[in-house]
Amino acid sequence: MRQTRERRLAVRRRRCERTTGARSGFDAMHEYAHAKSVRLDVDAQIPPYYPR
Repeated sequence: MRQTRERRLAVRRRRCERTTGARSGFDAMHEYAHAKSVRLDVDAQIPPYYPR
């Protein structure tokens, strides 16, 4: 019995999700929580009030 390509891919995805579910969740949290840097220009010459 031949399986359709979509069916084979769905089965393969389910197998991957079982084995990598915990790892991918950890990776997502690591990406979210890792240190980031922000630059602030504290020497900017802007007027004290300007209309938006």
